[in-house]
Amino acid sequence: MLQSHAGQANKDYEAQKALLAKVEKGEIAIADLKAKGRQLLEEPDAVNA
Repeated sequence: MLQSHAGQANKDYEAQKALLAKVEKGEIAIADLKAKGRQLLEEPDAVNA
C-alpha cells in the first residue's frame, strides 16, 4: 500500500513538489536548482544566499 493511500504524509515529496513549482513559476532558476538543489530543499530561502 502506498503511503499516501494509508494517510501518511511524505514531507520530502511535498517539499520537492513545492520547489519544482517555484522553478515552473520562474522564482528559482534551473541553474540554482542544479547548483543548490539539496540546500534549497532544506532551506527554502537559500536561493537568495
